[in-house]
Amino acid sequence: MLQVHVLNALRLEALLTEKDTLEVWGYNGTKSRVVLPLTGSERGTFGAGFYVGDLACAVEFACEDDGEVLEFRIELQSPLIYDPDFDHEYDFDSPAVGLIQQLFDAKEAHEIIERSMAGDGYFGEEVRQRVLERGFDGVIVDYGDGIFEAVIYCDVGPLLERIMSVSEAKELLAPIATASARLG
Repeated sequence: MLQVHVLNALRLEALLTEKDTLEVWGYNGTKSRVVLPLTGSERGTFGAGFYVGDLACAVEFACEDDGEVLEFRIELQSPLIYDPDFDHEYDFDSPAVGLIQQLFDAKEAHEIIERSMAGDGYFGEEVRQRVLERGFDGVIVDYGDGIFEAVIYCDVGPLLERIMSVSEAKELLAPIATASARLG
C-alpha cells in the first residue's frame, strides 16, 4: 500500500506495499457543526466529488467559532496525480483548466471551460465521469510544499476518523509552525 499521511506542509510520509493502494489522510473544514451523513459536492474546482485537503487549509476555512475540522482516511486504488498550472489562454483563475484540457478533446474542453467561466466557476459531473472512464478513482492535486487537495470520485467515500474543534486542529498545527519558523 502506498500510504501518504499529510498533517501539514512539513510532514509527508509514503510507504509502498504490495496492494498499490494510495491511503491519504486529509481534512475538511466546515464553518458550522457537522451533520451526518456526509455527501460529496455536486460541483467543485475539479468536478463533482468528495473534497479533502491539508490540515492548514481546513483550519483556515473553518476559522469560525462554530466551525469544525474533520479528519478522513481515504483509500484510492488508482488516483490521477495532477500538478496544477495557471498558465493557460483563458482569463480564468482556476487550477483545473489543464486537467480539463487533458481529459477532453479541444472542442469539448473549450465548451466546458467557457460554461464554467460563465457560471459559478466550478465543474460538475462531466469531470467525474471522464476521470472514472479513464480508470482513475480520484484526483490528488499537488500544489507543492505539502499543500494538496484530493477529490474522491468513486462510490466508496472517505472514512471519517474524527471531528475536531478549530482550536484542537490549531494545536496540531502549532508545533509545525514553530519548527517552520526555526527552519525559515
